[in-house]
Amino acid sequence: MADNQELRDHIQQAIVMDGLMPEEKEQLIEGIMKNISAAITIAIFKKLNGNEQKEFLLLQNNNNEEKLKQYVSSKISNLEELVNQTIDETIKPYAGKP
Repeated sequence: MADNQELRDHIQQAIVMDGLMPEEKEQLIEGIMKNISAAITIAIFKKLNGNEQKEFLLLQNNNNEEKLKQYVSSKISNLEELVNQTIDETIKPYAGKP
């Protein structure tokens, strides 16, 4: 996923939100986005070795998103695939579709 808006669009297409008020839909989307963010962080963390995990946490705590992305991309060759798979797995329970 390229950005937050693309992720929002993907969530809206994937899950059933019939009957929800606009503010309820927004809360649901925000909650799912937080779950996705946490799931991606965990999936990345699991792919790193001990020293890489320490560096990952340092970069994450420094709130330098660009350096963090560069670091993770250099350590995980299939990062985009991992992210997309994690997104799909996280959305699946909300989808209401087989």
